[in-house]
Amino acid sequence: LSSVTIPSGVTFISNYLFMDSRALTGLTISSAVTGIGISSFANCYAITSIDIPDSVTSIGNSAFNGCSSLTAVTIPSNVTYLDDYAFQHCSGLTSVAIPDSVTSMGRQAFGWCGGLTSVTIGSGVTSIGKEAFRGCICIVSITIPNGVVSIGGGCFAYCRFLESFFGINKYI
Repeated sequence: LSSVTIPSGVTFISNYLFMDSRALTGLTISSAVTGIGISSFANCYAITSIDIPDSVTSIGNSAFNGCSSLTAVTIPSNVTYLDDYAFQHCSGLTSVAIPDSVTSMGRQAFGWCGGLTSVTIGSGVTSIGKEAFRGCICIVSITIPNGVVSIGGGCFAYCRFLESFFGINKYI
C-alpha cells in the first residue's frame, strides 16, 4: 500500500487503520473527515507531507507518531486539542504552526521531533502538556502566548539549543 485517498463518504479515520503501513507515501484526506483516530497513521515512515483538511476538529493520541519522514504538516484551524503523542517522533518536521483554535496540547505532542527548529504557538493555547517538546534538540527560541496558564513538567527537556523564551517570564 503506497497511496491512500480517504473518500468523501468517510467522516472519521478509525483507530489504528493505517498503523505500520511503512510503504505509504501518498495520503489524501477528504474534506468530509472530522476526526483522526488513535494511532491512525502511526509508524507510516514514508509519508513526507500531510494536508489535513479544515473539517478535522480532532487529532487522536499518537495519530502520526513515528512518521519520521514527515517534513510538512498543516494543522487545520478547527482543531481545538492536540492529543498526547500526536506528532511524537516526527523527526523530519522542521517547523510547525499551531493555530489559534488549539487551546490545549497533550503530553509529548511534539516530543522527540529532533529536526524541529521553528514553532509558532497560537494565541488560543492556554495549556501545554507535560514534555510537549521534549527532545526537540534543534529548537533555538520559542514564543509562549500570554494566555498560557499551564506548562507541564519537562516541556522543553533535552532542548539543548533553546536559548530564549518569549513571554515565559512568569514561569521562571
